[in-house]
Amino acid sequence: MQLHLTGSTTINAKRERVFQLLTDPNFIATTLPDAVEVAVLDKENLEAKMKVKAESRTGRAGRSGRSAGTARPRRSGRPA
Repeated sequence: MQLHLTGSTTINAKRERVFQLLTDPNFIATTLPDAVEVAVLDKENLEAKMKVKAESRTGRAGRSGRSAGTARPRRSGRPA
């Protein structure tokens, strides 16, 4: 099953803090829309049960997630 989530969150913080939050499953768990239940498994993984609406029917779906990685992003156009 593939899920597509949309939305936005503004984090008024320095780049390092934003990176820290975006790689923290505890923070990500607080941002999931329609989450019914969220379990943080470890520092990189979480499981979530989310309410899903499909073609006028509402049900529940389970989802596991893993951090995309912990390598710090680089600004484009700047050398590392």
